[in-house]
Amino acid sequence: MDLKARKAANLSVLRRHDPSIIDLLDQSSHAVVYCFDQSKAGWAKKGIEGTVFLIKRNVPPHYGIYILNRLSIDNYRLLLTEDLVIELQDEYIIYQTPSDDICCLWLYEVDDRERICKEMIK
Repeated sequence: MDLKARKAANLSVLRRHDPSIIDLLDQSSHAVVYCFDQSKAGWAKKGIEGTVFLIKRNVPPHYGIYILNRLSIDNYRLLLTEDLVIELQDEYIIYQTPSDDICCLWLYEVDDRERICKEMIK
């Protein structure tokens, strides 16, 4: 399948979950979501692993991250807002939500991690 056809197929799948998605800006083949467990003072997997997409939507917030979860039917969506704190630290894209949850994305491909993090921060 060529790149254009693959993008169209992925966009179709994602729009079933969120009809407001109008474009796929970037993607990486494998990502894992971790959250910081304050009681254990350590990182714990959130049970979400799969292909990550940087999405554009036709309603605010206009940008986000969507992961099609390979581990369960529960996919993951992170909408990118101005009050989200995002930074690249070593192998992780770490972000803090307005509700003070601290989570991170680990992307298998180093180049993808750096490129997608830059786009998330924009």
